[in-house]
Amino acid sequence: EPANIHYNLGTVYQQMGRLDLAVREYRTVTESRHSDFRPYYNLGVIYHQRGESEAAIEAYKNVLKRNPSDFRSYHNLGLIYQNRGQNRGQNPGDSSLAEGFYKKALMLNPDYAKSRYNLAVTYETGGKLELAREEYISTIKRNPDYLAAYYSLGYLYEKEGNLDMAIKVFRVSAKRNSGDNKLLAHIRSLEERRK
Repeated sequence: EPANIHYNLGTVYQQMGRLDLAVREYRTVTESRHSDFRPYYNLGVIYHQRGESEAAIEAYKNVLKRNPSDFRSYHNLGLIYQNRGQNRGQNPGDSSLAEGFYKKALMLNPDYAKSRYNLAVTYETGGKLELAREEYISTIKRNPDYLAAYYSLGYLYEKEGNLDMAIKVFRVSAKRNSGDNKLLAHIRSLEERRK
């Protein structure tokens, strides 16, 4: 079927970094196979990579019209709005939208660590520190190898002046990533500050 050929070509072009050609192929698929959400998803990824947030948002909304249970599209919409909020000096509307999209992604896939972690970051950036802490802890419980959550939780405790908890979290992280000399040095500096 020609639509499959165009989709496969789009995938190859995307992997090669020939994004304009990939976009052309995916658009061809959307014209002939209206119910297929996959080309819209790939278009969203490409537009997001190129910084075309409005086009990416539209593409992901098209995915969700065709496949409302696609948690990755909700996650990616969250990323877009989270980035827009940060780039615009924390527009509260963008942050609220990001939170909502991450929550929808987590309703569909509660173990998706990236959404849980980014929800925590969004909470922390918005000053919702207790919620951020809860989500960082939940991320760690659900995915103990997600090192970024340990770092963020440790720095949150440090920022709040809870050096004992910060050191505890950083030590657990250091055990999981023993080659991180910066982290080990940071733990030593915190231990010195605590004295």
